[in-house]
Amino acid sequence: MSKWTKFRDRLVRRALDWLGIDYDDVARAVSPDAAPAKADAAAAGADAAPAGAESPAAVSGGAKDPARWDECTLASCWGGTNASKRMMNVLSPKMPEATFRDYVGWMRGQGANTAHVFLCNKGDGEYSGYSPWGTGVGPGAGEPSQKTVQLMSGRIDYLLAQGLAVVAWLISDDSKDWAAALAQNAAPCLRWIADDGLFGGVSTVVLGLEMDEYWDSSQAKAVAKATRAVWGGKVGTHHTGGKATFASLGDILFYQVDPGRSASQIKSDTAAALKHGKPVNFFELDRGPNKSLAQAALDAGAFGVGNCAPGNRAKGTEEAVSAPAKSGGIDPASLVWKFGGFDGSKAAEDPDCRIVSASHSAKGVTFKFSGSFWGATHADPTMRCCAFYESGGKWTGGFWEWGSPDRTYRGYENISDKYKNWDPAAWNAAKKRAFCICSKDGKKRTNLVEA
Repeated sequence: MSKWTKFRDRLVRRALDWLGIDYDDVARAVSPDAAPAKADAAAAGADAAPAGAESPAAVSGGAKDPARWDECTLASCWGGTNASKRMMNVLSPKMPEATFRDYVGWMRGQGANTAHVFLCNKGDGEYSGYSPWGTGVGPGAGEPSQKTVQLMSGRIDYLLAQGLAVVAWLISDDSKDWAAALAQNAAPCLRWIADDGLFGGVSTVVLGLEMDEYWDSSQAKAVAKATRAVWGGKVGTHHTGGKATFASLGDILFYQVDPGRSASQIKSDTAAALKHGKPVNFFELDRGPNKSLAQAALDAGAFGVGNCAPGNRAKGTEEAVSAPAKSGGIDPASLVWKFGGFDGSKAAEDPDCRIVSASHSAKGVTFKFSGSFWGATHADPTMRCCAFYESGGKWTGGFWEWGSPDRTYRGYENISDKYKNWDPAAWNAAKKRAFCICSKDGKKRTNLVEA
């Protein structure tokens, strides 16, 4: 089918949606041999995809085939004081591209293998006030903005390329009027979202965050039915703390409790959630990364969590993060501080600020940290990222990039651009590299980690 034919059919389908006419009814009237009507998902059972609904792998737009739903185990969706940083809002056009990439690096640094993203979010957290329509939801907001859709699709592709599975949430809470518009116009809204490829690469679709805040039973059912009509993968439901009101509408129960629970209580909460007969993702159990509580949920039978931290593991997997890396026998006193215009040779190692591990790639390095890092913040990064390469028995390098505790990925662009005499050819040719972090004033540093 040509691109023009697909575009024509999309316009026809949307025009019929506006008029309340079923596209498939028209198709059957024109061609009696056309495919039969879609099966009703509720009648067929939660695991059955309606005829004509696309499976995750079949939906266009993803950078690669999506992960299975049960591989979406570890996510870290909130950071900063009182969850001020919202990783679920990374599809927002209001989020600068540099911030988006920093947040992706932060999620990876937390050990996450999954990113949860909102498609529509009127007022929940930073960079909110966006949807595929630009602002608003449904026919009253016009057709989806192709500029916004392209940005969202591109960011989903980037998440996949970075090794993160994607779970799409249709709408956030704090979006009551948008949620009402979505429920009232569920069929055309979901068709538009699917037609524009926003389910491409997605592993699971969750109907909404805290659905019981804004939808009654009929509204929730309408959105569930419309979702299953265009989506053949697993569908999730989510509710306010300790509730599972609409669990029967989904295949997966995304569960939350109010912050302040102990590890033993989280295990009991997980057991209670599992009694609803659905796989449980203990999505929110604190206001930020929490290794002990997330691990308690995983150990009690949840297949996934939304508050993972370095060291969390799903059942049957190895530890996501190894023990603190060693220097590999490198004597810090032997480092040659040649590049970057900074001399950290006199910095004293601070045992309270550690690099747990460093993972090098051709484009950059991903760190896992432990410590406060001398008061460094995201808004005012004051950590000096320093790198060294081994050549001829010498370790040469220096300062190349500023960092902060939640900027866990740092690219090598400055090295490539020969920042303050850096030698990119020697760096790229090296077989061994090592990293440390220094305080801004050069008086303290972390351990030295080889990668």
